[in-house]
Amino acid sequence: YVGINEVGTDVVLNIFPNPATTFVTIEAGQAIEEVKVVNTLGQTIYTQNNVNAESVVLNTESYANGMYVATVKTANGISTKRFSVVK
Repeated sequence: YVGINEVGTDVVLNIFPNPATTFVTIEAGQAIEEVKVVNTLGQTIYTQNNVNAESVVLNTESYANGMYVATVKTANGISTKRFSVVK
């Protein structure tokens, strides 16, 4: 067989509810080391290190309406996913 091994991540990221109103749950299915949320301007609006849990619940009441990108780091890699806040 001839092929190319693709470098990927084994991190399956679920974010719900999407769109969010007052909170959003981020699940990785494995121990999360770090969570970072960035707005569309590239500003980091939330960071949490040493999470040591498979999920994180974020309060989004103070977030403006719009799109956000959540980046989750685990022992198996890094994964990103978009979510939106609509009030």
